[in-house]
Amino acid sequence: MHTLLDYDSLLPEFVNITEGKCGDNRGDLDIPVPPHSVVVADRGYCDFSLLDYWDSRNVFFVVRHRDNLLYSQIEERLLPETRAQNVLIDEIIELTGEQTKKKYTRPLRRIAVWNDEHGYVVQLLTNNFKLTASTIAQLYKARWMIEILQKHQAAVENKEFHWYITQCC
Repeated sequence: MHTLLDYDSLLPEFVNITEGKCGDNRGDLDIPVPPHSVVVADRGYCDFSLLDYWDSRNVFFVVRHRDNLLYSQIEERLLPETRAQNVLIDEIIELTGEQTKKKYTRPLRRIAVWNDEHGYVVQLLTNNFKLTASTIAQLYKARWMIEILQKHQAAVENKEFHWYITQCC
């Protein structure tokens, strides 16, 4: 089950029920994500064909990337001196992996954030170059509320749910 969840109301806007063997990236293509929405997802959704699909439809995304991502830095963005001290890196990158650079050809923004609660660095990719790095990090952090809801819902109904967060910018 693939669900488009409205961030403000935390209610489903669209549900796509697929066979269990349908991968998330295939089921996600059928979800009508409105232009200028923000999709927030974990590493499992770091599929560059899917990210390209969303980007080509003017959908913003924030996704946690895998540790083995191959890229080169185009530009290092300045970090705020007094606020958002947990933001470690804010940079513009291009993908350099042989397959990934074919699937997603545009620049991306890479943000690394220290997670005090769990004691590790969260590395994010986004195609949004206007929001502050701390706002991008907060969007990703808000996703964890949805994860808790998902786990509760799955326990209650003994099913697995895939949630997306959408909000117009």
